[in-house]
Amino acid sequence: MIDSSREVGRREFLKGVSTIGLGLGLSRSSLPAQEKPNRIVVGGFTKNLQDLAFEELATKSVEIGWEGIEFPVRPKGHILPNNVKEQLPEACEALRSNGIEILLLATNIHSPAEEETESILRTASSLGIRMYRLGYFKYNLQESLDPQIDEIRSQLMDLADLNRELEMCGVIQNHSGANFFGAPLWDAYEAIKEIDPKWLGIHFDIGHALVEGGKSWALNFHRVKDHVRALAVKDPVWKKTTSGSWKSEWVSLGEGMIDPNFFQMVRESGFSGPATIHYEYDVGGSTPEEKRMNLLRTMKADSDQLKAWVG
Repeated sequence: MIDSSREVGRREFLKGVSTIGLGLGLSRSSLPAQEKPNRIVVGGFTKNLQDLAFEELATKSVEIGWEGIEFPVRPKGHILPNNVKEQLPEACEALRSNGIEILLLATNIHSPAEEETESILRTASSLGIRMYRLGYFKYNLQESLDPQIDEIRSQLMDLADLNRELEMCGVIQNHSGANFFGAPLWDAYEAIKEIDPKWLGIHFDIGHALVEGGKSWALNFHRVKDHVRALAVKDPVWKKTTSGSWKSEWVSLGEGMIDPNFFQMVRESGFSGPATIHYEYDVGGSTPEEKRMNLLRTMKADSDQLKAWVG
């Protein structure tokens, strides 16, 4: 059960944080690139490059044209959670020496109560990393949804408290699927609407939003736009299978359903932050070397396309 007095108390506290403004040591001049006004920072999610040493990852990021990266620190990630204190500083040094920032971490964090949450976030904060993506929440469709949303809200409020202490922001990526919390975005809004987006917000994934709402994605963006702190960019199409059913697939940017006017909507919303490209499609190639070459070529083309879209 959720302690309602605790929930209301935290809610009022978090609402009050916004009235404090920038008086918590986060002066506008000290904010990282993704926090500065009217700035969309183009980067990439490096899940597909986890086999690279940190220095090579940095040089490839420069060649692709990214300004920063979304970096996996999670089980099966580039850095495993129990290695974060030793390896994350090494990664930051290699990346920054090449002019590449970690725009946000991709984590499997759901609450402060998890064993490795504080280790990851305190290490990241000490290195000047100010944003991380949470792990996914999934519904049990055999049970009522409202109590599950209440429980998720409670965990998110606890994370927001920790994020405020560490001067970080956690973001929830909307992910398409029958049982994903946040897939329709309205449920995520209900869970976070009383939380200051300075500490916890939305990683708006236009690709997943299109899959879930082919025509209502713009409405969904407008609903959460004041809470959007980062963008995830990938381009979907729907294809009919040989069995007659339909499924979504990911394609290169510009070949799918993304309406370039989306980025005008983003600019008009006042958004400033990272836009990271996610790569979930087969780039082809008969050998590992050919696949890697094709992947890097595709990453460069997608980076160029996103830069053209955001202006």
